[in-house]
Amino acid sequence: MRAAFVLAGCLLVVFVLWFGAGLFSSEDSAGAAQLSSGSSAETRPLDPLVAEAREVRRETSAAAPEAALPAADVPVPSAEVNSERGAPHSLPDDLRFRVLDGATREPLEDIELEVSWVVEKANSRNSVGITTLRTAGPEREARVARATIEELREKRGGEGLVLARAKGAFARTIELRVKAEPWPTGAQDLVLPAHGWLELEVQDELGRPLALNGTATLRPGGEDGWMNSQGVAVQAGLSKKCLCGVGISIDATGELDDGSKLGPSSVRGPLVAGETRRESLRRLQAGSKLALRVLLAPDEPLRSKSVDVSAMVRRKTGSSSMSNSSMSTVETDVEGWLRLEVDEPRGGEGLQRLYELSYRHAKRGQLSAFFEANDAFAPGETSLGDVLLQPEALLVSGMVVQRGGRPLKDIEVKGYPLDADGEEHGLGSMRAKTDAEGRFALHTKRPVARVRIEADGEGYAPPSPVEVPTGASDVLIEMEAASRLLGSVVLPRGMDPRAIQVGIEGEARQRRGSAWSAVGADGSFAIENLAPQIATVVFSVPGAGELARVSDVSIAGGEENRDPRLQKLELCSDWRELALRLLRPEGTALDAHRFELLWETGVQRRALRTDTEGLANGWFPPEATRFDLRSAGYRPLAFDWAPQRLELQLRAGIRVSLPVEAPKIEPIARLQVQLASSGGTRSAQVDVIDGLAELVVPEPGTYEILPAYVIVQDGAMLVNGLQLEPRVHVEIGEVDQQRLPVCRIDEATLRAALKAR
Repeated sequence: MRAAFVLAGCLLVVFVLWFGAGLFSSEDSAGAAQLSSGSSAETRPLDPLVAEAREVRRETSAAAPEAALPAADVPVPSAEVNSERGAPHSLPDDLRFRVLDGATREPLEDIELEVSWVVEKANSRNSVGITTLRTAGPEREARVARATIEELREKRGGEGLVLARAKGAFARTIELRVKAEPWPTGAQDLVLPAHGWLELEVQDELGRPLALNGTATLRPGGEDGWMNSQGVAVQAGLSKKCLCGVGISIDATGELDDGSKLGPSSVRGPLVAGETRRESLRRLQAGSKLALRVLLAPDEPLRSKSVDVSAMVRRKTGSSSMSNSSMSTVETDVEGWLRLEVDEPRGGEGLQRLYELSYRHAKRGQLSAFFEANDAFAPGETSLGDVLLQPEALLVSGMVVQRGGRPLKDIEVKGYPLDADGEEHGLGSMRAKTDAEGRFALHTKRPVARVRIEADGEGYAPPSPVEVPTGASDVLIEMEAASRLLGSVVLPRGMDPRAIQVGIEGEARQRRGSAWSAVGADGSFAIENLAPQIATVVFSVPGAGELARVSDVSIAGGEENRDPRLQKLELCSDWRELALRLLRPEGTALDAHRFELLWETGVQRRALRTDTEGLANGWFPPEATRFDLRSAGYRPLAFDWAPQRLELQLRAGIRVSLPVEAPKIEPIARLQVQLASSGGTRSAQVDVIDGLAELVVPEPGTYEILPAYVIVQDGAMLVNGLQLEPRVHVEIGEVDQQRLPVCRIDEATLRAALKAR
């Protein structure tokens, strides 16, 4: 009997334990389900304190909502992202990304990816950002839910793809394109080139550490560098580490939370893979401000009112000029004083600053003032005195009509003021809409010699611009109904129609849009906004020359024109496909690399780019039988066409170091150098950093040193060549890692280049 009671007790204990385990298992499952359907997805593992806090909540309040948990690193809807760090939310059909080291092919952890949905059409590319992720977890992956992609496909339409781009400072864009149909099942690998890390230490004007917060902007050099600017946070005087390509130069600027500016400074990225390089970024001297009192009348300040300010800074250097324009709204104080930040306060030769103030008065209408301030300004505030707002003077007036004389209403007319040299002032255009009688009038306070006028209206082909003198009152602009030219091409099986361009040769090209169109994936094309004309239609492949032309194509106004000769036009029927796989000297795939193929003794050339596996394909005419491959950093390689895919292993170029000595002269930010041979081979153009230029030439020989100077202004960069007299040549042999003789550039050469016209 006692044994029976003991047995019953044991069974009861087992049942209680089993029931409790099931209860907690159900609670865990419910919590996971609630998280996966909530408003945020976790992208990092819970630390012990958070895990402990969850258990406390479960014991004290079973109904506590999981939405109260700490926010994720990247707050994105859980329907969009299933991060590997939030492993319970991953689904079997997630789109999975890995980032591989280019040398070891090992997956990398904690690499940030920008993921977007892209729809490419004949003449456009539209992208929608999905999220930003980091590779993580046991598989070192980043994941995007399939449901998110399917939803975007339904909303956006078109033949789309997923684009994953590595965030970092690289000379070229590091991205991976993934087609959504058929749905990819395995991990999608994006390969990083040799890379390290860059961090910036903020310093004051004297080079002392500055423990302040802010943001630094890194703009790498290289073929795609301008597309890869990176913003990194600065905390207590040290920036967050930024993923960075090896051996590149970077323009660094920034702004601190107190409003002070950093840089610009040219810094060098990591020199070897895996290196973390620290560079300094100095705070600029205290900024300069202009103070002016804005008046409605000689004794009537404009008190506590908002004034629209247009500013333009233009610098002429050599035969070029660069300008930056900005528009802002600034409040006057109770005494009518207005204060403006000064761009390029140190001034310098060829610098021009233009300002226009605008204010709409309730009774007097639009009032404005225009002035120049080209001097150098010391840090702090400089008073310019009083500025009187006055009614804008009539610049030009006229009428817009349809051919035949019918007035056109609601046509936008733009006037671009030109100075005595025929250049735009840079403060933007004056605009006006035509009234019911087709009339327009443009006003300004700017000193204007002539005006370039353009007109634009929906359904009408924009006419050619006209230039008229200031004060013209009888300007007549004729417009015609816009036309479309439609057609299609037929290509050899396997050739991508999107490589073909269609252009118009005629007297009346359109201005809105372009006079050419890319052929769509289905072989069709459409050129929009054409004026009526008799034109020649030209078909070509960029870099490979003209394919065909069709003359005497009649384009009627306001119609869809379908010339029978342009329908299913057969092109490239005898062309052949060339398939390549490029390898680095060590035998790994040369991925995402741009190169050129020359044929016909260098007369024709075509630019191609390898994919993530080093593969590249192109179509060529039958006469292209022998090719010369040219690629920056590698030796030239000659080869013959073959019907099968060719695997080509490239040889590294010859690395050389060129010391450069030159004085520091404003406004030159830095120097660049390129080496060029008489045979046409060249190195890349590289920055001179700390007095040294690191270059790679494709082969030994005699090279001329071609220096250039760089001016950086508000993020824009102007590069102008320098002419050395006498010309300087260097001999480069087969030996790698050569150090060349010093190249000296004197002050007179630099100043002459700045003054040259």
